Amino acid sequence: MNATIRQKLEIALKPSHLDIEDLSDGCGLKFRLIIVSDSFDNKTTLASHRWL
Repeated sequence: MNATIRQKLEIALKPSHLDIEDLSDGCGLKFRLIIVSDSFDNKTTLASHRWL
């Protein structure tokens, strides 16, 4: 699941930094994402969260 999420985000956002942490002991129900991307420039935090 982690690899699928990473691949989709890298294609869509072209991030300069992407960190994905599985918080659900490997079952894939809950993830923490840290994304730095120019795609979020000039967007509010709420708009960026809605995109995700």
